[in-house]
Amino acid sequence: MNNALKLKDITIVIVSYKSKNKVLNILKKTKNLCKFIIIENSEDINLKKEIIQSFNKNIRVILSKNIGYGNGVNLASKYVKTRYFLAFGPDINPISLFDLNEFLFYAKKIKKFGALGPRYIKNRTNKNLTQTNKEKKFSKINCLSGAVLLFDKNVFKKLNGFDKNIFLFFEENDYSFRANKNHFYSYQINTIKVHHQHGKSVKTNNINEKNIIKLLTAWHFTWSKFYYFKKHYSYLLSVIYLLPLIIRCFAKKVYFSKNKKSYNYKKYKMRADAIITSLKNKPSYLREKDIINDSLN
Repeated sequence: MNNALKLKDITIVIVSYKSKNKVLNILKKTKNLCKFIIIENSEDINLKKEIIQSFNKNIRVILSKNIGYGNGVNLASKYVKTRYFLAFGPDINPISLFDLNEFLFYAKKIKKFGALGPRYIKNRTNKNLTQTNKEKKFSKINCLSGAVLLFDKNVFKKLNGFDKNIFLFFEENDYSFRANKNHFYSYQINTIKVHHQHGKSVKTNNINEKNIIKLLTAWHFTWSKFYYFKKHYSYLLSVIYLLPLIIRCFAKKVYFSKNKKSYNYKKYKMRADAIITSLKNKPSYLREKDIINDSLN
């Protein structure tokens, strides 16, 4: 690979939520590679202070209320000055110089694309990506994981970025669907190998905090899944296609209602609420504080 490719053409965007140690670890290993924009969704002022004190001026930290992953990337894109930007969360192994050069090389080679992503290793969640056309150096793929995505800033802007209505989950599916319709396809770069520690970006101090995050993600996964199918396949077809999920969710809520303090009951209660909220075309409202307040009542 030609290391002469200029890294001045790329900015790294990290969207973080209560991930201070993981963000600092990434920066320690990659701080001199290119420009960085950190969107800190938990408004962690201590993280910003430490970055300012410890690292160079190529790193910009923007503190934000929790706006979700996709909207965090949207916000960061407004400050990107380079042609390309690489967006990811803090739950991946640090990106190397080789990875960045590979991304830039194939971005220039493919030219017209919606997004580029790596090949994932040792991860059951992304098994479909791990096994796709490994013998090829790059391959067209219907939808990439949102864990690591390279964008051309102009294309990202042309496609209006991620859907602002989605707080978490299915934002990459929606983006890829819209990009494909406009002939901006997604490509997996098989020479770039990334380990994604799925669901381990948020630091929790105890089992209660961990369960709150799990309940939050269960709600948003369910809401976003219905929203995505309604948006692209019509309301009726989405209900028909997802009917087994609806039946299973409400049946398990009833089954676990014998112990309303149990985690399983709370999980299916959350998922049932997400289904009703999405079917009523109401916005994705749930946040961590709402679960905490509900558990106290």
